[in-house]
Amino acid sequence: MRNRHLILLVSILLATFLVAGCGSHRALTKGETDQANAITAKIAEAEGMEKGAKICAPKELAAAKANLDGARHEATENWETTQPYFVTADKSADLVVAKTKACQPPVLKYSAAPAAISPGACATLTWSSRNVQKAEIDQEVGAVPPSGTKQVCPTITTDYILTATGTGGTVSETATVTVKAPVAAPPPPPPPMAVAPVVVPVVAPKAVMSLHVNFDTNKYTIRPADLAELQKAVEFVKQNPDVKIQLVGYTDSRGNAKYNQKLSEKRAESVKKYIEGEATIAPEKITSEGKGEADPVGDNKTKEGQFLNRRVELFLK
Repeated sequence: MRNRHLILLVSILLATFLVAGCGSHRALTKGETDQANAITAKIAEAEGMEKGAKICAPKELAAAKANLDGARHEATENWETTQPYFVTADKSADLVVAKTKACQPPVLKYSAAPAAISPGACATLTWSSRNVQKAEIDQEVGAVPPSGTKQVCPTITTDYILTATGTGGTVSETATVTVKAPVAAPPPPPPPMAVAPVVVPVVAPKAVMSLHVNFDTNKYTIRPADLAELQKAVEFVKQNPDVKIQLVGYTDSRGNAKYNQKLSEKRAESVKKYIEGEATIAPEKITSEGKGEADPVGDNKTKEGQFLNRRVELFLK
């Protein structure tokens, strides 16, 4: 009988001990608290980016927060091994940060110095960027690193467009280098006055002038060697304000027809912009067009002939 009472008492004590143990919770250790705080900081970093995790990684953000809450809960249980839960939460927080960073749009800072140059001088393009994988500048500059500098020497005012691409999209910025107009020489003094004989007035014929300039291969920038020739056209326009100008651009026979057509149009447009910058002329009195590789004036089988064919012809009448 005594043994039965003893066994009953031990059973009651054991049951009481087990109930008390299962219902109790413990506080997080310092190491567990530090782990939780580090994971919390990663999640906050992703949420605080320009395009936050709620936009870039909403599912991953929800999973990371759930894993962190789960790790904290399991850490309060006396019988749980908590480290695997914190490892899972940390990995999910890293995933949120990585995916949110990849979603950020490119950021550019771009300028030209000096912004205005004299003919024959050069300027430096300077740029820096963030979140960029590939960058390039037009005007035949080509691919460039995400940050750097490039010297350019345009003969006419030119826009240089920098296009940057990253996993978060593509953006463009423009830096303009203005080429100042050269100082024109003073006009010659008027001839001495003379007594003109009485003559019957006649209608003077319209002045007519034609000339041409040449270009380097695949270029539509005006060569310094041709500025003197173009200045003749400028002076002619100044002296004949009613003159009409027709500009026709050409290329040599190398390259495909579509490319050559576009290049010939750009060459004619470059000459047009130069004349408009040097002389006052109404827009309807100056036209430009391109004819690609048509109407060659030289033999396209020789370098000399190709050079002669890379031209813009000017007709002033």
